[in-house]
Amino acid sequence: RDPLSEDIRQAIKEAYDLFDEDRSGSIDLKELVHTLDVVTGAIGWDPNEIRKEKDEIVRRLDAKGIQELSIQGFEKEMTVWFQERLARSEAGDAFDALNNGGLDAKLTHAKTSDTLTIDSLRNSLQTLGLYSAAGGEGRISEEDLVLMYKTADVNGDGLVERDDFHTYMRGASLF
Repeated sequence: RDPLSEDIRQAIKEAYDLFDEDRSGSIDLKELVHTLDVVTGAIGWDPNEIRKEKDEIVRRLDAKGIQELSIQGFEKEMTVWFQERLARSEAGDAFDALNNGGLDAKLTHAKTSDTLTIDSLRNSLQTLGLYSAAGGEGRISEEDLVLMYKTADVNGDGLVERDDFHTYMRGASLF
């Protein structure tokens, strides 16, 4: 799916044109950062909150030896970036939903933590009718639950953090 609406495409074009002052048809990496600020501001994101992501885009392009971008190259980079942000947002929503159904959240009425426990996952899946210790038709067994949790623990620290969950979901082609 294309994450760029016509409004976002227009904001990209206007920002690009703004920083392509010499009308050469390309912007350099320094101008790229300013363009990203304008685009993200135009769609309501705080440019300071995405500083790391902007730096990563510049590092990635620089590592490829790309010092300038055409409008087509810029739009391609923005499509990839928006898709990644959308996937992170959707995975984050799924993470929060699974975490909110857990025993910890119910007992403490606390905001969702950044770690999904196996108990929270089990309780959420049970609430959804998707878990039974013995398994069965359409249900996840305890053995499968433990395997799923260990697989989702991408960094192997025994916990499933947001980043682990996102990586797991991307690997499963769910987001």
